[in-house]
Amino acid sequence: MTDLAIIGAGAIGSTVAKLAVRAGMSVVVTNSRGPASLVELIDTLGPSARAVDISQIPAGAPVVVIALPIHAYPELVALDLAETIVVDTGNYSPDRDGHVEPLDDGSLTTGQYLRQLVAPAHVVKAFNTIHYAHLLELARPVGAADRSTLPIAGDDGGAKSVVSALLDRCGYDSLDIGAAEHERWITPGQAAFGLPYVASGVEDLASAAAVPADRDTVLRAVGLPGRMS
Repeated sequence: MTDLAIIGAGAIGSTVAKLAVRAGMSVVVTNSRGPASLVELIDTLGPSARAVDISQIPAGAPVVVIALPIHAYPELVALDLAETIVVDTGNYSPDRDGHVEPLDDGSLTTGQYLRQLVAPAHVVKAFNTIHYAHLLELARPVGAADRSTLPIAGDDGGAKSVVSALLDRCGYDSLDIGAAEHERWITPGQAAFGLPYVASGVEDLASAAAVPADRDTVLRAVGLPGRMS
């Protein structure tokens, strides 16, 4: 049985795979270039991971993590993700993704945009607010005093509970910030994006040292509870 499927083997996708394998999960990974391009990553991950063609993403995987640039999201319509719990890790960047009208005009968040493409999948936003190097470094076991919190958002409470359990196994507490429309609070340019996990005043996330961020720290960065009132 596969515990987790990951579509995309870039920085975030491979990092989530490492955390999942470390937690004892069985993982499959795919990308647009095919299994042969993933040999090195699979060798690193070990026997709990395998590479597959995207058409072979297991229908029975309880959670599928999408770790692709937004411009690749339309390709996902070819997959049968009906009733699957899908984790959206993406952040929209017109410079990289080109212009997507409903994201440009703010009528949709990336999670809402993805859900239109893969409906009736249950989409939950997660893993998008932290630099991949910090994501790997800050993972801690349950009960650790310096365990960090990651925000999640989505419209399906049951799906969010499953994703919270996934985060827990990967080494993080979760903060449910509400519906998919609230993803706007955790996108690039917002205080909750990247900054809670580095020292105050640091702007270059890629070169910054990782700093644990507890629930209260993330709450303040997101702006809760004021935004929820």
